[in-house]
Amino acid sequence: MRIETIIPQEIQDQLDAINNELLILAEVELDEITDMSDYRQVLRVQDNNIALSQEHFKVIAKRILIHKTNGSELDLKLPVPDWTKTGSDMSSLIDEGTGGRVLVVQNTYDDVIIDEETGETEEQLISTEEVPVPVPTLKYLRNIIRRLKYHEAFEMFTVQYVNDIKAVDPDYFKRLI
Repeated sequence: MRIETIIPQEIQDQLDAINNELLILAEVELDEITDMSDYRQVLRVQDNNIALSQEHFKVIAKRILIHKTNGSELDLKLPVPDWTKTGSDMSSLIDEGTGGRVLVVQNTYDDVIIDEETGETEEQLISTEEVPVPVPTLKYLRNIIRRLKYHEAFEMFTVQYVNDIKAVDPDYFKRLI
C-alpha cells in the first residue's frame, strides 16, 4: 500500500514558515561590550510566566553575544536583572510609534503668603517638568497584548525594561560580570 499526500505550494510555504519560526518573543540590541568587540549583544526573551489571576508576571531574559562576521551565538550566562512584576508594580505608558515613554507636563506650585496680616496666600508656580505617565504594569501588559501582536507587545516591554535598567546603571549591559 502506498499513501501520497499532495500539498499545494501555498500550504507548503505556510509549513516552511512554521518550521523556520524562531521561538523568540523579543530580541533587543544592547550596547557593545568593549572586551568583546567582535560580537554584538542582544537581550533575548524566550520564556515568560504570566499568572494574571495571581497578579504575577515574570520574564526570563538572556544576554546573547552574536559574532558580527559568522553569526555564531555565545551564551556566557551574563547577568540580567530580575524581571518580575506584581499587581502593585507600575510602569510608564509607552508611545507605540516611537517606543519611548509618554511624557506629560507636570507643574509644581507652592503657596506664597501675599498678605501677612490676613494670612492670604496665592499659588505660585515653582517648577515645570516632563514626567512619565504611570500605569499598573499587569493591566497595561494585558491591554497591549489585546491590541497588538504578542511579539510586538513583548518587543515594546523589552525595550522599556532595557531603558529602565540603563536609567539606573547606564553601563549595566556593557559589563561581562
